[in-house]
Amino acid sequence: AESSPFVERLLKKGYEVIYLTEPVDEYCIQALPEFDGKRFQNVAKEGVKFEESDKSKESREALEKEFEPLLNWMKDKALKDKIEKAVLSQRLIQSPCALVASQYGWSGNMERIMKAQAYQTGKDISTKYYASQKKTFEINPRHPLIKDMLRRVKENEDDKTVSDLAVVLFETATLRSGYMLPDTKEYGDRIERMLRLSLNVDLDAKV
Repeated sequence: AESSPFVERLLKKGYEVIYLTEPVDEYCIQALPEFDGKRFQNVAKEGVKFEESDKSKESREALEKEFEPLLNWMKDKALKDKIEKAVLSQRLIQSPCALVASQYGWSGNMERIMKAQAYQTGKDISTKYYASQKKTFEINPRHPLIKDMLRRVKENEDDKTVSDLAVVLFETATLRSGYMLPDTKEYGDRIERMLRLSLNVDLDAKV
């Protein structure tokens, strides 16, 4: 749990983090949203905010403007049918990206629980609805992969390789954020394609 991308900045800043690792934990927090006058914040969802100085705010706004072409390209093109929006993350330090649920959406843990229950009963209509809700894709503007993606998108937004990289990053973030991939074969095929390109192996080379 400590390796989760969601807690990178929280741990660095010394915040207390409660790890909910048991299936029943998230239900309990929903029923008991605060303790001793302090409200719990699910760090796997939107709404995590940090205090920032005027200088930090100016820096963040400058980065948002700089990365706007990449954010728009992800939302409107590369990940059009996969995400609700793409934003710069304030919670990431080492990871390039993370997939974040809306305030009323399901975390990865809750999604797995609900899918398992729906599979057993075969009757939960709401499961399909909530599980299909698009999530927010947060990217780390200081990560070298993200910086290079911005450069390549500015040069050519129709670059097939950078489009594949965006999808691979999204799918990897899906797994690291605790969600399941609907199609692991496609994920594997994309990883192989990226490996072939990095090793200069012909994409059509047969086994």
